[in-house]
Amino acid sequence: MKMQTTTANFAIAGIYFSGRWAQTSHGLYTTNLGARLYTQVTGTRQVELDFSTQSEPEGVWLAYKIDDGDYQRCNLTQMPLKIQLPDLQTHLISLVYSGNTPQDNVWKRHGGLYFDQIQTDSAAKLTPVKPAGDVITFIGDSITAGSWVHGKTAGQDYCAEGNFAALAAEQLGLEDVRVAYPGAGLVKPGSGGVPVAAQFLDKIDATHSWTPQPSKYVVINLGTPDKKANEIEFRAAWELFMQKVQLLYPQTPKLVMIPFSQRHAAVIREESIEYPQTTILETADWPLTYTDGLHPDLASSSEIAHRLVEALTTNN
Repeated sequence: MKMQTTTANFAIAGIYFSGRWAQTSHGLYTTNLGARLYTQVTGTRQVELDFSTQSEPEGVWLAYKIDDGDYQRCNLTQMPLKIQLPDLQTHLISLVYSGNTPQDNVWKRHGGLYFDQIQTDSAAKLTPVKPAGDVITFIGDSITAGSWVHGKTAGQDYCAEGNFAALAAEQLGLEDVRVAYPGAGLVKPGSGGVPVAAQFLDKIDATHSWTPQPSKYVVINLGTPDKKANEIEFRAAWELFMQKVQLLYPQTPKLVMIPFSQRHAAVIREESIEYPQTTILETADWPLTYTDGLHPDLASSSEIAHRLVEALTTNN
């Protein structure tokens, strides 16, 4: 992906924090899998990064890569993270909040991811960089967040850096902003203390608000967790949610994906089409495979990304 230099967006020199982060009294914090940081490093062979959580550290996973290399993964028991660089030349470090567990109370008890510090040689130069393209915002549940991509072990088998949202954003050359929480629906609250979708759109946790970023596209994939909701309550909740999305992103083209489970498909189709610049993406005939009958596996994540990119570029 093409990158460009930018300015640091928090009071941490040399780093650009991408996605949903908030400056809290305890430090810089995110609750969203898929949140990232980028820094361009020159003049050192090692960068040391430290992260923490109030959840169990073995369940909180990061993925990082150097330049265009493969992602490497670690959990927070391996902090500080010491990234070895091949030489003193300029290199890009990309890091993603990749996995957590349903038990992590990210909303009220600091169970998300805290960035603590970065350390390197005094001679090193750190430059904040970001994707050169516009933002693409993904709103969804565990499938959009990147849960259960590799298997059935929470945290370890999550893959926010390799699910359909990450792959589509990379193919489009856009900055991936994830507003997605495992277990969260329109009627059903998410795991980790997370509220329903209409309530988390402009908040990062119970006490910190978030201002949506201007986006080229908004992609919505919600409804699967609402298996116990009847049609009347789901329809009312979906209408409230779409009204808020329209308020927050009034000029942005929106693509609503019918859930792969097809749950509440008719209501989603009927209610969404009433909003301007909103397209429905049907998914019923997609040849997908799953790790657990519900969450697309790695191969299907690539298939979904391909079809999503095609829909976005064809319709817009």
